[in-house]
Amino acid sequence: MEKDWFADALGRRHRVTDPDGSVVEVLRVCPEISVTATTEAAVAARAVRLSSLVHPGFASIRRVERVPGSTDQFRIISTAVPGIRLSELLRLGNERGIAPSPGAVRNLGRQILHAMADFHRAFPDLAHGALGPERVLVGPDGRAVIVEHVLAPVLESLRMGRAAVWSAFQIPVPFGAGAARFDQVTDVVQLGMLTLALVLGRPIGREEYPHEVERLLADTSAPTGPGRPVMSPAMRAWLPRCFQIQLRTAFRTAIEASAAFEEVVDDEPRHRSLQKAVVAYLEAVEPGSTRLVGTFASGPGSAGPSGGPGEGRAISVQQPRIASGSPRTAPTAPACSSARPVVSRGAWAALRRRVSIAAGSLGLLAVLGVLYLGIHSYASGAIRHVGHHALTTELHPAGPGARTGHAWPPKPPASSAPAVLPAARHPL
Repeated sequence: MEKDWFADALGRRHRVTDPDGSVVEVLRVCPEISVTATTEAAVAARAVRLSSLVHPGFASIRRVERVPGSTDQFRIISTAVPGIRLSELLRLGNERGIAPSPGAVRNLGRQILHAMADFHRAFPDLAHGALGPERVLVGPDGRAVIVEHVLAPVLESLRMGRAAVWSAFQIPVPFGAGAARFDQVTDVVQLGMLTLALVLGRPIGREEYPHEVERLLADTSAPTGPGRPVMSPAMRAWLPRCFQIQLRTAFRTAIEASAAFEEVVDDEPRHRSLQKAVVAYLEAVEPGSTRLVGTFASGPGSAGPSGGPGEGRAISVQQPRIASGSPRTAPTAPACSSARPVVSRGAWAALRRRVSIAAGSLGLLAVLGVLYLGIHSYASGAIRHVGHHALTTELHPAGPGARTGHAWPPKPPASSAPAVLPAARHPL
């Protein structure tokens, strides 16, 4: 008997041991959204295409296969990741009155945003489509891993309205008329909803979206209980851009949202974005859970192997040899290497701040120098002029009765008598 490890409206998940001895997670998609064979084919094609994504922030998809003995149900097999679903972590923390610190919120937000930015950069025409706390695992080491990123074709095949998608599956989409679209703008809205849940320290209720979003944003501007910090001004400016409230300033991709999120982190340097803040939050909610690095939940693995011969038609996904997408990631990176971009980005931000301050100081010094030279040049010219006038007066003093400004020497007074010349002597 398979034991459910996690279940929601999209299906049930359990963990088993694959024939190669590795632990995998099996998502058994519910019959209501996998009734047609074309949906399975679309998911399989998406999984094959995404097999080139090797990233520490995503769990790799292994294969898509038909459930044995079923004609209207299929399952998705992916590599199992140790940890707890973010939705469960927020629910337990809210029940126990434990909210994530600002540092934990920023670190988890950065990890998820950076991973989704790499996804959008590598696949400009694809989207996750179902991103939310239910599709994020937080490991004992504080590392966030996104799972089930092949569900967009399943949701698109439903042709449901936007309100119906949220009501049935609690998957947010940009609100508006017509059928819901699952593109990269939808991923941005889902990133905003996920970050808002982190700031609030609890999952968003079914009745709170989309009409209560503005109230929720207002609630985060003031503490709602002990231990719940006030949202920073930068975060208050960033979140509405995710929810597409004003289209002129709204983010269109996770690349834009991730770049702007750095300003949120830089807004309050005292709340440092450290992975150990996430580990502290995990330990506070579930004492002892951070000591389970590299282990998996007990029970699901006892169900036996999955995907062996005769268990149903399987569509395998070949594992790639090289990584695609972001140059910041490498296929051989260690499990905790996703924190490296976070640390380096913070260091670069601090360096940019120092360079900006130095450049501003140099600019101010340059302006002061120009002013000094101008004043000095003017003063020197005035002094030379005064000195020249004084020297001229000393060499040619003014006579009695002479007025300042008249030429020297004064002209003799004009006389009306004709001048008398001495008689010339002629020799006799």
